[in-house]
This record gives sequence, structure tokens and C-alpha cells, in this order.
Amino acid sequence: MREKVFKLPNSLITNQSNLSPSAIGVAEIFYAFMNKHRKFTGSLKKIAQLSYRCEDTVSQDVSQLEKAGYIKIIRNWRYSQEYARNIYTATTYYVIHPVEKDYTLIPYSWLQHKLTPCTLQVTRICRMFMVKEPNRSYPSLRNIADTARIAKSTVCRAMKDIMHLGILLVKRCEKENGAFACNSYHILKKIKQATTPDLTNRHKQQPIPEHSKIQASPHFSLELSYHTT
Repeated sequence: MREKVFKLPNSLITNQSNLSPSAIGVAEIFYAFMNKHRKFTGSLKKIAQLSYRCEDTVSQDVSQLEKAGYIKIIRNWRYSQEYARNIYTATTYYVIHPVEKDYTLIPYSWLQHKLTPCTLQVTRICRMFMVKEPNRSYPSLRNIADTARIAKSTVCRAMKDIMHLGILLVKRCEKENGAFACNSYHILKKIKQATTPDLTNRHKQQPIPEHSKIQASPHFSLELSYHTT
């Protein structure tokens, strides 16, 4: 049984609008829970609960997304017979751009983990690179850091959280000569194939090493040979 997923634009994952990692996380909530008309209705408190943030932070993130052109804020009013005037009821967030191409499929289960915004961004990038193989990617730590626009040391700390929670299976790879190769990242549940991301040259996928030694944990290792076509 395939895991339930939603579409997230690659332009958001690669942070082309220079948003904060927290703002990208709030945008992810809108894309995950919007209706078929691309609308999400809810209070800041509700968004804060879904994204594990405080209301003040969510308010700042929503302002960033509106300025960047990702959402339009619509405030709803209704006439009250009791007060004889219009009163505020709720806010609707309209996602401006439809997700028709150049997107990545994100599992809903990832939203249940209380992770830092940077850690969530690292998991999205690992998922985005799963193009040739639907449940495996192998970007370098530097590639992930450049794409997320965060420090490489932050990516390393994020990987520890990802491995601890079992969100992704991270396998450390070595070549036959003992040199380090890019890590291999695997999703533990089957997910549909993602669409090809539109990336710049510096974000190209790293080639799979022809002969790698993969260490799945400190307790065991196995030899694998990869054959590219």
C-alpha cells in the first residue's frame, strides 16, 4: 500500500524566493491541506498547531509568503444580528500558483514529526532528488546545503535527527579505494515517482559510484556493485 502524499513545488523546495526555512514549512501546510480550489481556511493558531510553531512566527511566515507571491490572504466577514454590524469570522489563504508540473511528492506522515525547519528542508531536498529511482537519492551534503541555503554543519545535524526518527534510511558509502562517496538516502515506504526537478547546473545529481561499500549501520556492512546504463 502506497503512502498518502501531496504535491509541493520544486521552486519552493529549492527556495528560489529566498524564504526562511520556517516560511517554507508554513507553505507546505497550505499545499498539504488546501481544498480543490487551492484554498485553506483556518486561524493562525491552527496553522501553528499543524506546523509546530508559535503564532507570532506563523504570522511572520505568512507575511513572507504573501510578499513572495505564493498566497493571497482573504479575510472573511459576516453580518451579525446581535451586534448589528459585520464581524470577522475567519481567514482564507489562497494558493496562487497551481501545482501542475515540476513538483515533488511529500508524504503526509512527515508532517507528524516535530522537526526543526532546517531538518524538514533537508528531508524535502533528499526527496526531490529521488527522480531516477523513486525511493532513493544520493546528493552530496554540500549539494543539499547549497540547495537549502544553509550551512553544511546544519545539514549534518539534520541528518542525525532524520536517522534517529527513521524518516529516511541513510547509508554511508565508500569506494573500493576507501575514498568517501555521497550518502545514499532511501524512503522506507513506497511512494510514487516524483517529477523531474528543474535545477541549475550546481544542483545536478551526483553520479552513482560504480563500486561502493555501503555501511547501513556500525554493526554490519555489505559490498554492492552498481551498474549504470
